Amino acid sequence: MALFLMQKWEQMQDRVTDWTGLLSNLSHIRGEVGDMSPASIAAAVVVGLRAVHVMNRLIDTALQEVLLSQTRFANFLLLFAAGSGIHVASKYRETITQHLNVTRGAASFDSAERAEWLLQLI
Repeated sequence: MALFLMQKWEQMQDRVTDWTGLLSNLSHIRGEVGDMSPASIAAAVVVGLRAVHVMNRLIDTALQEVLLSQTRFANFLLLFAAGSGIHVASKYRETITQHLNVTRGAASFDSAERAEWLLQLI
């Protein structure tokens, strides 16, 4: 198992460090696009944007169907999405608020202090 993982790691490093191959492929694509007519480029852009639009609509519809289905799977997905966000916010609360000048647990703030506190968060 360790040998397999080491081989995969080396293959990944070879792919990442092959910058010259990446740059040559990009220049090859740039040359092919330069040979195309402006009408073909415009058509390709329109088709690409339509493809992105269709994928966005499909994903939105799938998510809407999952969330409206009220199944255990949908409830689990919702719990996982909300739970992971709450967990991360609680785990890194000190890191997020370490540079705030407002003391933690203060009972009442006037509006100027609230505004200052919110600006510090941003």
